[in-house]
Amino acid sequence: MSLSKRRTQKRKPGKWIYKKTRLAIYERDNYTCQWCGRKHEKGCNDLSLDHLTPWILWGHDRHNNLVTCCRSCNSKRGDKRLNQWYKVLELEFGKDLAEIENMKKYVRSIRRRTDSNIQKYRDIITAQMKVQND
Repeated sequence: MSLSKRRTQKRKPGKWIYKKTRLAIYERDNYTCQWCGRKHEKGCNDLSLDHLTPWILWGHDRHNNLVTCCRSCNSKRGDKRLNQWYKVLELEFGKDLAEIENMKKYVRSIRRRTDSNIQKYRDIITAQMKVQND
């Protein structure tokens, strides 16, 4: 199947990833939107996950294709590819080239991460949940 074709089926928002993995990605990204830079509190309902390669363009749901972002940035990005999104950030949001280059470096580092990298964040989340339940 060609990568240029889009997925056509829809899915329920927020139901496609395990809660611990979602929280581990938030923890990995320090509860900070990777696009606007706004930091959020733990438990904030304004956070979401954004696919680096959009799901509709056959991006996968693994941790190395996901970053933390606020709902407004996720909505504005839609299904744009990263290079298109970087141009929007520069032209419409006033991000300078140094900020965009730092975003690109962070995205490259996320894409290189292995399952063991996210597991340490899952362990942190599991410990936090255990403390809350005790």
